[in-house]
Amino acid sequence: MLLIKPFFAVLVSGNTTAIAQMQIDYILVTMNKIALLLIFSFLSGCSTETSIEELEITKEHSFSYSYKIINETDSQYGAYDVSFVRYNNKSGDREVIFESAKEVFPFLRDFPHHTLAIFAFPKGGGDAVILTDTYTDADGGSGLLFMYDPITNEIKPMQSNQEYARTKYDKHTFLSPKQTRVAFVFNDPSENPGMIIPSEQGNAQKLQLVDLLNDTVVTIVDLPKGETLNSQESMLGSHFDIQWKSENTIRYAVYDQTMKSRSGSYGHIEAPLIEYREVSL
Repeated sequence: MLLIKPFFAVLVSGNTTAIAQMQIDYILVTMNKIALLLIFSFLSGCSTETSIEELEITKEHSFSYSYKIINETDSQYGAYDVSFVRYNNKSGDREVIFESAKEVFPFLRDFPHHTLAIFAFPKGGGDAVILTDTYTDADGGSGLLFMYDPITNEIKPMQSNQEYARTKYDKHTFLSPKQTRVAFVFNDPSENPGMIIPSEQGNAQKLQLVDLLNDTVVTIVDLPKGETLNSQESMLGSHFDIQWKSENTIRYAVYDQTMKSRSGSYGHIEAPLIEYREVSL
């Protein structure tokens, strides 16, 4: 039998009202983005085609199993419900771990496009699989993190969620080559008034890191006042130049927060590059 650890137990103080409000605010931000992208495409004379990411995802594991997230169109919870299936790489046997993500994780029912996805296979972590909730058809990215342990057949929310999912603001994530770590940065609001989407007023200065094997979070970069990791603020998005050079080294660009200027007909705010830096873990 699949075991599910209590979901809200690892979130800050069990504040379910705050979490619900965070999800609502996050959806409103995403909806605003989609509307603005449609307006932008229309004004540019471009045809707009909604791109729906294929929901049947195969992840080849380097050890005993392969895994799939499969869209269950006949689910009572709608077309965005998914099942989680694994295949034995030796025997080929198929096993359904759960038939309905929205049955196992009731919070996924809050919004129609809220679903579950495979996030990572940390090398060196046995057959463990990291799952995440996400908003399909939008740029919601990775939400909460869950670890599936095939030995105990248990899924549990990670303690790292207390920091990794702490705010409603846009989170940009960067998975390491061996998928053992994920660097992330929040596009937190700054003093800039008049921006259409509050979460796009980025004054991002902290680069943080989740160790997926040990379930810990640390801050690896904390920029001083006047510097930012975010080179662009606009109604259409932000930009971070952050790359893994190896499993233990990250290269990141630093921009001048004090020299941001508005450019272009769509009100982009851009910051000049100061330099590229590296951090060793």
